[in-house]
Amino acid sequence: MISRGLLAVPGAREVSIADDSVAIWRTAGGERFENYRAIFTILDAPVASRSWIDAILAGNPESGAPAPWLKWRQTGLYTPLKARLGKIRSRESSRRSPTAAPSSRLRAVTRISADPTTEIPQVSGGSTGGDRS
Repeated sequence: MISRGLLAVPGAREVSIADDSVAIWRTAGGERFENYRAIFTILDAPVASRSWIDAILAGNPESGAPAPWLKWRQTGLYTPLKARLGKIRSRESSRRSPTAAPSSRLRAVTRISADPTTEIPQVSGGSTGGDRS
């Protein structure tokens, strides 16, 4: 695994300050509870040095801070980590197409889709294995 970014800050360019952290009330099992939704942006800062972490703990968070974090802290502007664009390799056509004949279940679904009045056939094998021919 390669770490490309490890510094996240609250919010995002396209999200208003009022929406970057929101309390949401839900109900489950007859009980009401509060949950939260938060949006973060991963900054394009590949390293958070130990000296910066020590400076934060000492109460001086701007000392030795990565430039994208300082920019966000001082201006509210994000320098987000962006996905690298590259050529996406897809499988050749012959590897994307099925090679086996359709199973009886697939044939049944196809018939039902074509004619919604078709009776659903019983396929041997139940719901766990079934006909895979």
